[in-house]
Amino acid sequence: MICVFGDSISEGYYDSEQGGWVNLLARKLNAQSHEYELHNFSVSGYSTREVLKVFDLQTSFTEPDVIIFMLGANDSYYVDNKKSNVSPTDFEKNLIQLVRKSKRLNAKVIFISDLEVNEKLTKPVNWDKTVYYYNDFTRQYNQITEMVAKENNCTYIDIYNCLNIDKDLFDGVHPNTNGHKKLFEKIYAEIKHLL
Repeated sequence: MICVFGDSISEGYYDSEQGGWVNLLARKLNAQSHEYELHNFSVSGYSTREVLKVFDLQTSFTEPDVIIFMLGANDSYYVDNKKSNVSPTDFEKNLIQLVRKSKRLNAKVIFISDLEVNEKLTKPVNWDKTVYYYNDFTRQYNQITEMVAKENNCTYIDIYNCLNIDKDLFDGVHPNTNGHKKLFEKIYAEIKHLL
């Protein structure tokens, strides 16, 4: 059993053809073996704060062997260009709590970094004039994720530079169909030996 916790990127936004990288992963695993079951608990807008609120309930009926977290985009964005949605300190604390909860379930934990954004389109974003994304903060939160992963013997996958920000992003933040395909290929190559 594999559980994925993320935001709109892992939910598959803007990939109407394939359903996003998580769906591509599920299809690949199912093609190889009927033993795999994947639950995608990713929700648009979720930060680590929201995932912590739902984690216990959603894992209580799934008994995951592997838990994949792709979080940070909705933690690191700046609200009204003044402060991060979730502070770096709280982000780190939240990740540590998620690791502890996952390890109590005896699940392997995989963290995936956040993506580089196209800042020409994200200061602010077109869907919310109060939301600003900056790559400096994306990198800072990725460093926190990597640190937490290493300190807790979790797998960390760096996808920050995986996409062409001019060609593979729909709106400066979310991958398009081609972007999701690239994400799947990169992530699958990194985790296939762990499954």
